[in-house]
Amino acid sequence: MTYRYSDSAQLFRGVCKNLSSSGILFSSHRTIKPGTIIEIDIVTPDHNLVPSLKALVEVIRVTGPEDGQYEVSGEIRGVK
Repeated sequence: MTYRYSDSAQLFRGVCKNLSSSGILFSSHRTIKPGTIIEIDIVTPDHNLVPSLKALVEVIRVTGPEDGQYEVSGEIRGVK
């Protein structure tokens, strides 16, 4: 997956660990301040069967770093 801040075009990489209809948990090398709105883009390996997901997410909680990774929990605010 990739994500970016809503006011920037710079992309960052993350690894999606859990996804539901209302939230996401992913790991990243970067910390993100809770309350920040980010835009995520999740592309599956076989995107012909499962379309990509683009959504606006509000960061709720960040833990870590553990082994150089932060765990980012977010609430999905809208799907693009």
